[in-house]
Amino acid sequence: MKRLAIQIHLIVGILSGPVVFILAITGAILAYEHEIADLTQPYRFNPIPLESKPTILPSQIIAASHAALPTPIPARSIIYSGPKRAVKVVHWGSGGFYTNFVDPSTTEVRKVQATQRKEPLGWIRGLHTHFLLKGRLGELGHFVKVAATLSVLVLTLSGLIRWWPRNLKRFKASLKPKRFGNWLKTQRHLHVALGLYALLFTTIMAASGLYFGSEWVRNSTKWTLTAGDVDSIKKRPVLSGPVNDSKVILDSIDYLWSYIPEVVFQEQTIEFRLPRGSKQPIQIGINPSKLTIHRQSFQHIDPRTREVVRIDTPETSNFATRITSSLYDIHTGSYFGRLSQFIWCAACLFLASLPISGTYIALQRLSRKKPVS
Repeated sequence: MKRLAIQIHLIVGILSGPVVFILAITGAILAYEHEIADLTQPYRFNPIPLESKPTILPSQIIAASHAALPTPIPARSIIYSGPKRAVKVVHWGSGGFYTNFVDPSTTEVRKVQATQRKEPLGWIRGLHTHFLLKGRLGELGHFVKVAATLSVLVLTLSGLIRWWPRNLKRFKASLKPKRFGNWLKTQRHLHVALGLYALLFTTIMAASGLYFGSEWVRNSTKWTLTAGDVDSIKKRPVLSGPVNDSKVILDSIDYLWSYIPEVVFQEQTIEFRLPRGSKQPIQIGINPSKLTIHRQSFQHIDPRTREVVRIDTPETSNFATRITSSLYDIHTGSYFGRLSQFIWCAACLFLASLPISGTYIALQRLSRKKPVS
């Protein structure tokens, strides 16, 4: 069994090593994506922090954002993130994807971000998700990423079978950094130690990465969590009649904005999601956390009557909805805040080192084998 595990570990490691290294390094950087964005993108902040909730209405901010676009594209959401930050307006459609940052006190558009790929973090995210490939090649890059993510689970299992200590004493010894007289033995011990340290976290990252990378895994997970009743995972409700007038929707958002309490604006993230179809309600998302999304609650509002259709909160959601809405925060390491963020970043760096040390160990062993005469 151990010999088979060694062969699988060696072959899979050689084939997937470079890709795993890229995914791990970019993952370590993206663990601090929000902090890096705040440091490198000053347009995310207002020139002068607001003292109170802005009197300029969301419809005016959306209109200013529309005017700054090179081509008409519908707004999908408008996000308020407190008195220090610019309002973010997201546009997407057949004309492209834009994220605009607007000063809520003057409606000045501080940045028209055509696509995140043109920003440094966008390149890193594109490298992490599909290796910066586009079109059909993008699908190939996506497939390679899913295969590499699956290989992490295979490498974890085969490494566990081969190197798992036989007792607690040996387990503790495996976790302690040691320096041997033999450099190869030192690298082997370090390879095992870092693998054990990162074992749990890389398994969680790989499993959640498969959920986002593979539609089959995603659908299977939802089917399993709901015991076959996938429709029980909460989706946007459907209105009884269509709403085709955009002015009705914008007027309703302005009306709802007037009822947002000052304390909510100061301390939480507020997102208005515009309907994507004629029978969809407006969504108001309230999120008490700046780092995570799993604590976000939603109110679904009928734009015709401005009445609440449904309220979704983490507390009232069923088990499957809570799990699926938490997976992104789990994958990025932000679920438990700054501590888990640091642990995830460290685990990614440990994972990035394993293909390097593993390749070195394999090459050294191959070079020491005597040729058959």
